[in-house]
Amino acid sequence: MHKFINMNIKSESKLKPILTVIAATMLFSIGAPISKITSGSPTTLIFFRCLTGLISFAVVKLIKKDGPLFIIKPSLILGGVVYAASSICFYTSLNYTTSANATVLSNTSPFFIAILGYIFLNEKPHKRDWIILLLIICGIVLCFYNGLSAKGSVGDLFALGAGLIFAMLAVIIKRSRPGEELQPLIWGNLFAIIITSPFLFTAGSITIHDLIFFVILGVFQMALPFFLYTKGQKDLGTMEASLFKLLEPILATIWTALLIKEMPGIYSILGGALVISALFIKTFLEYKNTRVNL
Repeated sequence: MHKFINMNIKSESKLKPILTVIAATMLFSIGAPISKITSGSPTTLIFFRCLTGLISFAVVKLIKKDGPLFIIKPSLILGGVVYAASSICFYTSLNYTTSANATVLSNTSPFFIAILGYIFLNEKPHKRDWIILLLIICGIVLCFYNGLSAKGSVGDLFALGAGLIFAMLAVIIKRSRPGEELQPLIWGNLFAIIITSPFLFTAGSITIHDLIFFVILGVFQMALPFFLYTKGQKDLGTMEASLFKLLEPILATIWTALLIKEMPGIYSILGGALVISALFIKTFLEYKNTRVNL
């Protein structure tokens, strides 16, 4: 009886962080479809998204009295540069390729983390990891095959670049001290604003409709879901939280299909399914091993 009650308490205690991470993932997923329905250029979108995101972070830190907005530390500033590059790559890719390809290819960071770990940290992957990596490569090839045009290939390369760069950011955030997790995003927003601001003069007119969507991206697609995800991740664990994060490309594809009738091609669907399945298997096995070791 006591065991049953303890199991119920444990299930209820995990339900809240699971719902929190899922809510964050749903908000993350609106980035691609919203960017598709704005008329502004990618640089304009990045500028206003990062500006409203930076203001949101500043307001939260001010309300919480959570220390200075910027912490001057080389690793955190480097993380900011990396985050800015990742954001620029992802939102530029959406101008050239489908939401399905952009979100799937930009979510290949675990693949790049394994490669970088093998090359630079001498971390030898398990035999099954090589099979998973092969599946991911096949999925990436299928996504590229679906976009075999000059424009499509450029977009796919930008999205893949975002995945590679985000893998670097994940390592930097992992090594940051408690309370410093926000810093790469805060610095990254500042750098992205500086980089894209000169292009505002040649970006053309911006409508009120666009500005509203830019604010939604900065507040509800960046700042709010980040706070929700980090909160849920603390209670749930990194591995388990990342399993739910894999819903993002699926949701982004659904939202885009509903909003602008952009349907991915058959090769994108097959490639995306391969990539997401392989990442799910890899994350699930790592999570399972972690639980066994505990």
